[in-house]
Amino acid sequence: MHDSKYKELAIKYGKTELEIKKICNSQFEYVRKIMMEGKDERIRLQYLGTFLVRPFKRANMERGRLKMKEYNESKK
Repeated sequence: MHDSKYKELAIKYGKTELEIKKICNSQFEYVRKIMMEGKDERIRLQYLGTFLVRPFKRANMERGRLKMKEYNESKK
């Protein structure tokens, strides 16, 4: 979402731009949290659709996460 839209919503609802950004992004943080738990549940967000991680893709995500962790540790 564009910063001007955050500003417009902040004025409309009497909130700060940061609060509006957190509200707008909270649903995506929730989806990320559920996907990272590894339960392979379907998450439906109204007006956006259904999100899920298929088991074969989860293996790829885990490999990528391990590679990133190793990379970050080697930088120290």
